[in-house]
Amino acid sequence: MFSNSFSLSKSSNNRSLTKSIGFENINIPYLAIFLLFLWKLLRHFDVGSNIYSDLNLIVMHVLFLFFIVMTSKSISSYIKTYVYFVFIMAFLGLVANTLFIFDFINPDNHGANISIMTNGAFTRDADFLESYVFPYYLGFILIEDGQLNLLGFEFYRISGWAHEPTSATLFIAPAILILLHGDIINNKLLRTLMLFTLGLFWFFVMSVGSMLAFMMLYSLIALFYIYQHLFHKSRTLSLIFLVSIVSIPFIYIYVEPMLQSTIFTSKFNLESETLNSAFKNIAWFLPDINKPNLFYFSHLSLWAIILTFLLTSLFILISNTPNKVYSLILLYIVIHSMKGSQETVFYLTFSYFWLYIAYFSWHENV
Repeated sequence: MFSNSFSLSKSSNNRSLTKSIGFENINIPYLAIFLLFLWKLLRHFDVGSNIYSDLNLIVMHVLFLFFIVMTSKSISSYIKTYVYFVFIMAFLGLVANTLFIFDFINPDNHGANISIMTNGAFTRDADFLESYVFPYYLGFILIEDGQLNLLGFEFYRISGWAHEPTSATLFIAPAILILLHGDIINNKLLRTLMLFTLGLFWFFVMSVGSMLAFMMLYSLIALFYIYQHLFHKSRTLSLIFLVSIVSIPFIYIYVEPMLQSTIFTSKFNLESETLNSAFKNIAWFLPDINKPNLFYFSHLSLWAIILTFLLTSLFILISNTPNKVYSLILLYIVIHSMKGSQETVFYLTFSYFWLYIAYFSWHENV
């Protein structure tokens, strides 16, 4: 349905994309890095972050952008390598999960604690001795607080080589979108195998934030499609009515067991840390006498970065550029971060890489 509207450019367009990457047309990337610098500077004075670490981060971003521009002819190779890497991580993660589920290993012999392994750099499991199973270094399985049930099916969450499930889904989601809507992998059989593997891995990761992000993303795609192709009122109303009628039996059958599943009861509880964190980060602008002015200025800078990502994505969606898959990736990153992880998502070079590629793909066609 959306294959024509949301497809990656063909190889010829990939070549023209690389030609559009140069130092003379990187205004948006410059702006994004400047906003990142401003955010980190204000945050340093607000919460006392390590200024040397922040400066190193900015230098790394500048050098990364320089690297992207100087090696623009290899952009397609970078994206293809990323997709293969994610596929390998997902495959090995599923192998680890299979060994664990079918008792091919003794979990006691493969326990791991990420906080200890990273000398305290990650504190997710600092209060536990062994919160993960890491069989043969294939992939992490959360055993301390990772057991969930969905429609009566009980399983432990996995996270591949990421320290927690949400980070794992952020890393693999662009690859899923590229495999769905792009042609970086031309072999249909290989692409189907990769997509199935990533989809299965994504299921066992079971990140509610990622599930909601994909639901919202494809809801927006559907709205764009309706706006572009079915804008006539009678057709739109008929389509909405048809979808509603078809959905009623599924809602009646599955809504109660879905809501009773621990994956939902643990995340959508009003006392849930995840839900409270999401509300807190989205409602940062509300007046609070305990918050200094620098708090608001630093968050203005952060949300200026988010707005840069969002507007770039929307401009691509409404433009005639064939590279809409990159806009979907940007939009997914923005939606995914709304679970309360804005401050960790929007300093990653991984996120900015997709901003650069999306911007250059749009710039080449304007």
